[in-house]
Amino acid sequence: MSDLRERFRVLDDVPVPDRIVSLLPPSVSPRRRTSSVRRIGTIVAALIVAAASFAILLRAVRPGPPDGHRPGVGPFSVRVGPAIPVGNAPNALAYGEGALWVSALPAEGPPYELVRVDPVTGAIAARIEVPALPTWEVGGGGLIALPDGVWVTGSVDRSEGAGCCGDAIVYRIDPATNEVAERVDLGPGSGADLWIDDRGVWILIFDDAPEPGISVVRLDRASLEEVARISLPTDWAKQVFAFDGSIWVHGNREGASEEEGVVPDVLFQIDPATNRYMGTVDLPTEEFSLAVDGTSVWQRASDGVIRVEPDGTRTRVPLDGMEAFCCTHIASDGTGGIWVVARADEPGRVQVVHVSAGARIDGRADAVVPDALLGSVAIAFDPEHRFLWLAQYEDTVTPLRLVAD
Repeated sequence: MSDLRERFRVLDDVPVPDRIVSLLPPSVSPRRRTSSVRRIGTIVAALIVAAASFAILLRAVRPGPPDGHRPGVGPFSVRVGPAIPVGNAPNALAYGEGALWVSALPAEGPPYELVRVDPVTGAIAARIEVPALPTWEVGGGGLIALPDGVWVTGSVDRSEGAGCCGDAIVYRIDPATNEVAERVDLGPGSGADLWIDDRGVWILIFDDAPEPGISVVRLDRASLEEVARISLPTDWAKQVFAFDGSIWVHGNREGASEEEGVVPDVLFQIDPATNRYMGTVDLPTEEFSLAVDGTSVWQRASDGVIRVEPDGTRTRVPLDGMEAFCCTHIASDGTGGIWVVARADEPGRVQVVHVSAGARIDGRADAVVPDALLGSVAIAFDPEHRFLWLAQYEDTVTPLRLVAD
């Protein structure tokens, strides 16, 4: 496949900032002075240099402007790249270690492959045979790319033993070898999602035995030994993540699934210090997926997006010109803000909006897209190349390049 960059219009060169001018006046030829005058001049010069240095240091350590007043992404346009065939039913995406990682879940079952895509050329860099893949049909989840590897959770079939369905597992792919480097079996059930930080590996599990339920398994970050298994009062959950010192799980309130189906309108809080469930925070809507990055939590709404704080405080950002609840995807930008991709009111077009960590719309553009892209099922942001990647249900992923105007 030809280089994706050749299919995009070449950007204008970004102007280089002017050099920093010297804080000191240009040197002049010294006149003959007495030794005492020379000493005074030397002291004065030293004081000037010290003052200038202090001013530079003060500016360096002075806190920046409040988040809501930071410069935004600015005007941009969207260039739609070619659809890249990756395999049957791509359902989860992650960007990291210079690659896009795609879970494509074949309907006929194993063998499974994790697909590595070169984001620059669009070529398939590797198809890695793996024991399991995330099982979500839409919304992504269960796949995360970090500097030490690509982590995946799912389940493997079990022919005997307790339970009916399989065993939950988590494993790590080494990007240097494109092979499974580590694997941990987690018992009867299915791995749904995972979060990894310096406190551990946190895996959200649909338990199968001894009885159905939802739990979070905590593994030691270094040894991958099980540290704790925390049960939650719910029968359905979608995401696990860290925020404001706690571990959180997005799911249904207890008993809701039996009466109302999937109604993910609550966050369950876990205290990492005690490995205990602490309580819940209500969410304003019942949207399926959240955009999280460890510093913020965002949720879709019928007329925009909402930032949720640990105490339940909400900040709503209205977004007009988009179809309510239709084909909207949100992805963290990695700095507390989010990217929103939604079908526009005008047929055949999408709108791409950036909302800053300060809940400000600081960039917006639209683009004509193929019909297949309107039915995308998962999203990932590539900050290195400024791509938003969308997975289409049939067999492709498509990049949206965000080009500064």
